[in-house]
Amino acid sequence: MVQAENEFGSYVSQRKDIPLEEHRVYNAKIVKQLKEAGFDLPMFTSDGSWLFEGGATPGALPTANGESNTENLKKVENEYNGEKAPIWLPSFIRDGSTIGQSRSPR
Repeated sequence: MVQAENEFGSYVSQRKDIPLEEHRVYNAKIVKQLKEAGFDLPMFTSDGSWLFEGGATPGALPTANGESNTENLKKVENEYNGEKAPIWLPSFIRDGSTIGQSRSPR
């Protein structure tokens, strides 16, 4: 997995002078550039769950940090992911998934 962005939602929440759509275009370009550079791997972002609106980007799994309320975490993750991401990641690791050299960044 590749972290495409870290806490971008925090920046977005502070920069109200820039329209949300412009932030989203910028964030989408980061994911696109990583893929074009050869990072053909699952991508994720990380924000506080209350900052997903500005930090989440299509093509990258939004993950939460700084969240102590697990019920809220499940609710927000499901809204953005359509699945329980905190359960998905351990399942991905547990099944022995590996990424061979042919799928590693060039």
